Amino acid sequence: TSPEALIGHMFITAREGTELLDISVDHVNPESAAALANLIAEGYRELNLNANRDAAEEARSWIEAQLLTYQEKINVINGRVVDYQRTNNITATNDDTDTFNYNLISLSEALAKHNTERVLLKSQLIAHEQLYSEGKIDALSKEIDTPLLSVLNEEYARALTAHAKLSARYGEKHPKRQLSQAEFAKVEEQIRKEVRRTINNERAALQVTNTTISQIEEQVATINGHILDSQSKKGALDLLQLELERARVFYADLSKRDNELELQARTQLNNVQIIDMAVAPSAPYKPNTPFNLMVGLLIGVCGGLGVGFAREYFTNSITSPQDVKLHLRVPYLGHVPKIIGEDRSALALHTHTQPDSAAAEATRSIRTLLDLNPLKSKVSRLLVTSTISAEGKTGTSIRLAIAFARLGRKVLLVDADLRRPTIHKVFNANRSPGLTQLFDGASFDTAVNKTEIENLSFLPAGATKSNGIELLASPSMSDILDTAQERFDLIIIDTPPAGFLADAAILSRGVDGVLFVVREYTASRVQIKEALQGLHSVGANIFGVVINAVDLQRHGKSYNYYGYGYGYGYSANYRYVAEEED
Repeated sequence: TSPEALIGHMFITAREGTELLDISVDHVNPESAAALANLIAEGYRELNLNANRDAAEEARSWIEAQLLTYQEKINVINGRVVDYQRTNNITATNDDTDTFNYNLISLSEALAKHNTERVLLKSQLIAHEQLYSEGKIDALSKEIDTPLLSVLNEEYARALTAHAKLSARYGEKHPKRQLSQAEFAKVEEQIRKEVRRTINNERAALQVTNTTISQIEEQVATINGHILDSQSKKGALDLLQLELERARVFYADLSKRDNELELQARTQLNNVQIIDMAVAPSAPYKPNTPFNLMVGLLIGVCGGLGVGFAREYFTNSITSPQDVKLHLRVPYLGHVPKIIGEDRSALALHTHTQPDSAAAEATRSIRTLLDLNPLKSKVSRLLVTSTISAEGKTGTSIRLAIAFARLGRKVLLVDADLRRPTIHKVFNANRSPGLTQLFDGASFDTAVNKTEIENLSFLPAGATKSNGIELLASPSMSDILDTAQERFDLIIIDTPPAGFLADAAILSRGVDGVLFVVREYTASRVQIKEALQGLHSVGANIFGVVINAVDLQRHGKSYNYYGYGYGYGYSANYRYVAEEED
């Protein structure tokens, strides 16, 4: 089969809500169909691995070329430093320019102040001269606004008013009108003289400011000469040494990155994995005429009733204890009902603020089953995870921690979800210092936060690290848990979802067991099975599954059979309508 012909018979579909791809090939020969599907998957996996490896090698080649360049540059600069010291007979340079620097700073401040003053005076003088040249004495007198001009402007206004009244009453030759005209002209001339005098004063002030600036600039130039003369040798040497230090630092950074890329190229992990190999089908899948007729008949007869029943009965998610036992084949620890609509922090702390609620009673029942596990009398390290996000694993971790703390056990809640930490928000605390700072040598007591709940403390995630999964897999993580075990009776670790991330699988090897949270009608059974299989493959001990956010009004009395009917009766007045997220 040619590649062009294969394209028309190849089908690739993405599973909803996952990162999984299903590859299928339509072929008349069942063995050929399976072989071609496996060949396509393996070819894509190999292509992705080679691409990652080539990218690392290409980056490393460039860095190695840069290392050679900077090694030569360091040698050249170091030689220049030695030659300069030998030529100028430099062994030590005394810094005797503090006085010059102090005076220079003072003069610079004064120069800046006078420059600002000059700009203001000059702009003001230009504006006033422009108004004066245009004959706008009235506007200019109001603009200048000196004490004398204020008085003259008032006299001018009174004279103008009086002259207007007399002009309206007497003729142009009348003595009173002529006297008023003379007084008006006299005041006007006084205003003109005062304006000219003020402009002259502004011009003189500008000249004084220019002279002062010239004097300061001369002093600055003199001091700069002294400073340059006394520090020329030291400045040149400092520049050479600074250039040498920068080259060394950059060379060290390049060497570090080169080592990282070498390790990456040698231990390159492929982010594409083949989960299930294709197998040859036992029978052809098309066409199936009897089956198609039967399905069409059933759809026509049953109609909407059949669709509704199929949606409820044949759902692909976990919705009941029977689903856990039938499909997941792990112990069923209990379920927690939906909680009344509150914000995220209130949801997580609901069992603390409402100790008699249905959710609190359910959590205590789960706590009892965990304490009675067959491996040991009391659990000392418990890991809580889920398949995907938004299933309530963080809220379940916090409520379990509260339940154990109420027994008098000292509990430490560890936020190991380094990608999307939440616990510090619930307790209204800082994210740092936290778990990631412990890897850098921070004090354990500094990172751990106490809560208002007696016997309950928590360790936040800390600052974001690009190598978070490597930190969780390092021996330091075991040391941190051992230190915590010496101070607390129980450690509960909240991790990212196990469906797509390896964090939970890595940490599961260092705990007594794993509590797996499943939110009804959320993750598919296939996703949950794959997540549990991933934990089993690394030797994790699965204590059991807890179904979260159960809508009891929807299920009615179907959950009473599993021992919670009496307990949930305490909170029959609650409306379980809230949604809970990690």
